[in-house]
Amino acid sequence: MARRGGLGLFLLSAEILNLGITEIPTVTLAALVGQVVIFLDFFPRYFPSAASVCVSSYMVWNNGMWKRLVLAPLYHGNDMHLYFNMISFLMKGRTLERKFGSIYFLWMLSVFTVLSSLLYVVLGVLLAELLDDIHYLTQCAIGFSGVVFALKVVTTHYARETQYHLFGFIRVPARMIYWVELLLIQILVPNVSFIGHLAGIIVGLLYIKGPLGPIMNSIISPYYGQAHRRSRWARTTGPYSDPYVGRKYNRNYNANTPYNAQYNRGYTGGTQSSAPFAGESQYMYQDLTGGLSEEEQLDRAVFESMQQPQSFRGRELHPDLDELRARRCSRFRRCI
Repeated sequence: MARRGGLGLFLLSAEILNLGITEIPTVTLAALVGQVVIFLDFFPRYFPSAASVCVSSYMVWNNGMWKRLVLAPLYHGNDMHLYFNMISFLMKGRTLERKFGSIYFLWMLSVFTVLSSLLYVVLGVLLAELLDDIHYLTQCAIGFSGVVFALKVVTTHYARETQYHLFGFIRVPARMIYWVELLLIQILVPNVSFIGHLAGIIVGLLYIKGPLGPIMNSIISPYYGQAHRRSRWARTTGPYSDPYVGRKYNRNYNANTPYNAQYNRGYTGGTQSSAPFAGESQYMYQDLTGGLSEEEQLDRAVFESMQQPQSFRGRELHPDLDELRARRCSRFRRCI
């Protein structure tokens, strides 16, 4: 018998309608709707009850029920459990899917789902051996919160914020926010799975600081979406070639215009105005911006700054005084 929707489903529906379905990327929306459908018991054959799908070290490690690694994260015990997980996932999914593209984000979700459950099993086995407590083997968990914590780590890593504010006045460094949330959730809701959330954080750290990220990127490129154009830089040629401007990057590229034929900068110039210097001002703007929007210019600046070695950046910020004196002497023919 299908479970009835409660307050959690009502709040989730209101949040989605307020945000707008068109504002939610495809994979994020599909994952959210899929878990709502599972909660409403549309697939009783695969999700008959929480006890039949929950993941534990004993069920997986000892009894070989490996399918629970995938089934457990998709099942939620009640409507509020579903609501809190999906609201958090919605915010993170919108950010990461737009950054990496739908195909890579689907790949990321799949890997994070399996690895967070698998790491939960491994941590349960290790804690049971170290602490000699069988409770860690039999503790069974369900829900998407482990994957959400992994996505939280990745989202925080790519966010521009260096600090977050808890309760409006407590400042927490960005690199510590998920650890603080882990402790706060455990204090406020003692019955949640601490090991499940911890497993998600470890998976996220393995992605941004460990070998998981490079391994995943070698299989599917993370620049498949908006940033995929960076892989096309090599297509740009010419004496003034710009890696951010080319046939793939600039949809307005027209190689037959006189300006592009000479400079190959990927700009059509549009319809020339009869006003004096109108065409020149357009070309001047193109020279300054490379045909990029403000967001793309910022993305380019951040990317190029990350490619510079630290020593180079240090010399730019703190120039050598002797070198400055030598330049001034050469420029003004006057040495002091």
